[in-house]
Amino acid sequence: MNRDDDFIGRLEDYLESFDGVTPLPDRVRDAVHAELPRTRQVRPDRGLGRMLNMVSRASTGARWGLAAAVVVAAVVLGAAVFNNGRVGPGIGSVQATASPSPSTSPSAPPSTPPTPSPTPAPPAPLSNTPLQACPADPASQCIVPGTYRLSSTAWPGQVTIDVPAGWFQWQPAADIEAVLVDNRTDDSGGSGWGLTFATVDRVSKDPCDPAKGTLDPAKTSTVDGLVSAMSGWPGFKATAPTAITVAGKPGQLIELTSTRTSATCAAPVLWTTPQGGSFDGYPIVNAQKIVSKVQFRIVDVGGRLLVIRTTDFPGTSPNEAAQGVGPNPTRHVADQVVLHQILDSIRISATP
Repeated sequence: MNRDDDFIGRLEDYLESFDGVTPLPDRVRDAVHAELPRTRQVRPDRGLGRMLNMVSRASTGARWGLAAAVVVAAVVLGAAVFNNGRVGPGIGSVQATASPSPSTSPSAPPSTPPTPSPTPAPPAPLSNTPLQACPADPASQCIVPGTYRLSSTAWPGQVTIDVPAGWFQWQPAADIEAVLVDNRTDDSGGSGWGLTFATVDRVSKDPCDPAKGTLDPAKTSTVDGLVSAMSGWPGFKATAPTAITVAGKPGQLIELTSTRTSATCAAPVLWTTPQGGSFDGYPIVNAQKIVSKVQFRIVDVGGRLLVIRTTDFPGTSPNEAAQGVGPNPTRHVADQVVLHQILDSIRISATP
């Protein structure tokens, strides 16, 4: 029964290999050998079932030996199964399973706050612009073309305009400032033609008679109030107001003419400004008896009035006529186009 001897040997080798040296007693081994030749052979079972079948047919001594071997094997294999196969160098010595090291997510680099964009510097004031020789009159100085702002902080916001070549600045008060054209050599005293900005304080009841005093400021501090006051001046004629916007600000446009001259209205004052300036009646009233239609754009800027006066007519201005320039009905036709370009360029910000 070499096959059975081989089985017994393998069983002993198995126990010796996995649980130390565990030899069967001699009497048990001899009994097993003596019983095996008399045991009827049956279809072999697998695994422990085969072993139990053999035990049931063996002698008492052999059964005890085989039973002991089976129990030992069962305990060892059960321990292996119970530990889910996680065994160390020998069955029965359980090896602790190393916990997987937690995955370390790459730490995000510290966020760097965005660098704020530098606030652009405001445009240069008209009172401090670079100058160059006027294109049509090199003996005079004109503003280098560019974007500029009204000079003082007296305005209801920062007012900027684009100034083309051939124009210059005139400022009789902090809150009265003009940009006038200089496109001829025959008007060295200035053209008196362009656009003028002004604020409003005390409005005259009659620009030609200061003795009549001024109107209640509460009645002239709005666009409609000022339009109404101007429409009621003696000796002046006003057109019906037209709704407009300047740089997105609401307002009204009216045009004024007058039959008065310097002989009867020597120094007309339409109103005074908060900074103490006097906004005069030029060129509506003049010594040359030139009927000049002058425009007033009255705009509400945050509850304060901004007025833009323009000499938007094509002929010779009273100031030019005073210098000997003859009547010319088309003298400023080209300038009218540029004037409207300047008006379209006006921007008014919330802060001065």
